[in-house]
Amino acid sequence: DPLTAIDPEFAGRSPAIFAGQEERTRSRKRIGLFAALAATVLISATLITVAYLAASHPVIVAQLTQDKDCRWHASSPELPVGSLLHAGQRLRLESGRALLTFTCGAQGVLVGPSAVKLQSKSEFDLDDGRVAAQVPTLAIGFAVRTPVAEFVDLGTEFSLALEDDSSCELQVFDGLVELRLFDRNGKGVEQRLQISEGSAVRFDASRHEVSSIHYDEQQRVAF
Repeated sequence: DPLTAIDPEFAGRSPAIFAGQEERTRSRKRIGLFAALAATVLISATLITVAYLAASHPVIVAQLTQDKDCRWHASSPELPVGSLLHAGQRLRLESGRALLTFTCGAQGVLVGPSAVKLQSKSEFDLDDGRVAAQVPTLAIGFAVRTPVAEFVDLGTEFSLALEDDSSCELQVFDGLVELRLFDRNGKGVEQRLQISEGSAVRFDASRHEVSSIHYDEQQRVAF
């Protein structure tokens, strides 16, 4: 018997037995394949759910901690003191002052009329108007970005006024601010200047020049 020649233990078994074993083997393979597909689908669904939850729960980057005679633009919701603010949120203040405390420890004051967009716990865009910032050592690197330049705080207190889309004025009351000038296309940093305390400058983007202006301690914003 050829089966006996291969392995005596198989001697006497009918071909039907081997056919049944092969069918059970194929069945186990099919079950394993279905299980793998089910696991893949489950993992994909989990990842989609996590992504959805992350998108629907914006990142909190600041809180409105004080206000004074605030009147918000119709495009901004009325914000009571204590409101949590998230990344990507736009604020437009018609009048008054609003103190924002960022989760990195920096504080920013909006002076109406002004408009900003919060980017992260350590950066916001100034689209219009005037702001001030006070940045402790632990929050060094806090940045205010305008259409013409970026202002990076190196542990200081300063105020910044955006006159229009082509010029801005900086007053440095304490510490040091790095002024990063964009190129004429606004696509990259072309030059970096450090402005020390007790100094004030004006950047004219149309002429692409920085000039010293009168330092005015009265421009310091306080609550």
